[in-house]
Amino acid sequence: MEKLNINNQDILETIYELEKSKGKARLTDIALKLDFSKSRTNQEIKKLISLGLVNEDKYGPIVLTKLGIFEAERIMFTHLLIKTFLKNHLLLDEETSEKDACAIEHIISEGTIKAIVRHLEKDLDNIGDFNLKEAEEYLVKKKRLSELKVGQKAMILKIEGLRSIKKRIMEFGIIKGEIIELIGVAPFGDPLSFNLNDFNLSLRIKEADNVIVELID
Repeated sequence: MEKLNINNQDILETIYELEKSKGKARLTDIALKLDFSKSRTNQEIKKLISLGLVNEDKYGPIVLTKLGIFEAERIMFTHLLIKTFLKNHLLLDEETSEKDACAIEHIISEGTIKAIVRHLEKDLDNIGDFNLKEAEEYLVKKKRLSELKVGQKAMILKIEGLRSIKKRIMEFGIIKGEIIELIGVAPFGDPLSFNLNDFNLSLRIKEADNVIVELID
């Protein structure tokens, strides 16, 4: 998937929060919460629509797709994880913890996430709606197929996206439970080459984005 910038991530997180608290997210509410102009918010949402992360009906609410929920939950969990660590263990105040978590969540490494999880789970079972015991499985092992590094193997968990895309992907033999390995990347990053059941196949990044996998150690 095309790398999300900070604004994209903040909007996904805001839509997720609004859907949880109000049942729906509208452009006006998103812009107000982030202190963005409506035109700027609309421009960022169009990018998220093009990536298959949100849907928007004319004059209707903005809705996260299944892929959008997957991405938003990773962002939201990371935010809560950092904020909880800063507030509970570094004893920073609420405002500072929130502000610094917003900045750190965009650049933190998987190694640091693992370390914070190990530290927090000594005293906590959950942060928000997320179970800390499942954090590493969710944040580190569960990926989009497009996020694999060369040589990594993963088990296919599910395929999301439009019916036409799902059908095309499944025609390659990419189905739940199969093991797949990234074996190569084209010079400009697209397409990606995989090995599946001793058969080599190529997928565009936009296709691989729709496949959710779990890394195999």
